[in-house]
Amino acid sequence: MIQNNSQLEAKYPKASLIIPNLNGKELLRECLISLLNLDYPDYEIIVSDGGSTDGTCQMIQKEFKNVILIQEEGAGIGRANNLGMNAANGEIIAFDLNNDEVFKQDWIKKLVEVLLSSHEIGVVGGSRIVYGTRNIVDEGGYRLNFLCLAKNNHGLILENLSKDPQIVDFVGIPVFRRSLIDKIGMCDEEYHNYFEDSDFCIRAKNAGFKIMWVPEAISYHRRHSTIPSHQKNLSYIITRNKLRFIIKHFSIKLLFPALIFQVIMFPLLKIIYSIYFSTIPIFQSNRNMSLLYVDDVSSYIMGVFKALWWNFKYLTSSFKIRYETQRIISRTRGRMRTRIN
Repeated sequence: MIQNNSQLEAKYPKASLIIPNLNGKELLRECLISLLNLDYPDYEIIVSDGGSTDGTCQMIQKEFKNVILIQEEGAGIGRANNLGMNAANGEIIAFDLNNDEVFKQDWIKKLVEVLLSSHEIGVVGGSRIVYGTRNIVDEGGYRLNFLCLAKNNHGLILENLSKDPQIVDFVGIPVFRRSLIDKIGMCDEEYHNYFEDSDFCIRAKNAGFKIMWVPEAISYHRRHSTIPSHQKNLSYIITRNKLRFIIKHFSIKLLFPALIFQVIMFPLLKIIYSIYFSTIPIFQSNRNMSLLYVDDVSSYIMGVFKALWWNFKYLTSSFKIRYETQRIISRTRGRMRTRIN
């Protein structure tokens, strides 16, 4: 039976796909071409640009006239996502699409089908496959432990994993109903880069919603291709945001063990591994050990100290945000219990 437009719109509401971008012209072109070929009845593409100087905006205006372009110089990823959400017209919103990513035609359709299958599901996300391969997982749902270490099936073969949607802690490209924003708020713009997606998902999870990884919703990702190789602030940004994430979301019982591990133990492990063990073949072949390697140990140490100072400087405001976040989540949980009863 062929569905008419109204039936399709009811089953697949309009989706808004938001891509933060900065100087990713050539990568973005391939990304947009793939998105324009999605098998979905009604969607819009929004590029939220942070001040590109490589001709990205001119390229969009010339080659992709149907793509919505938002420009704000200096906008980080968190801010870029929020600008996109403010401009979005869809009932379904997806943010943090990477400009170095290519999407299968049924990517958003598979995600929306799972999302709308239950009101208990707050956020869904798919599988990122390493670009240039058929089935090597780059990212497949994140599960977080009490030390703020995450596993995401990186390096595994997709066919060896379950095809069924699975509950996880967060996903790389959050896809959700617009109404979720009213319940938990938008992106935390203070992250700028990194952790804005995980922060959003954890807030949804703590509010009582399920976060689902949908293995068969596939995109292909050029890992870290948009990060300049000379970006010396990377260790600072990641460590700073991870500590902020812990302060905002970890329970008092787990807060101090996680902070001690991330401030002392984990940096020490990375330094020791990078100096003494990174050239030993048995360690080189272990994909988990590669997470401990840093190219420039001195820059890494400086980045960690800068991250510590930043979090100490803004500790009061971080705890204030922690309180406000928990208050909003508690209110949302109360409403959900009332609706169920």
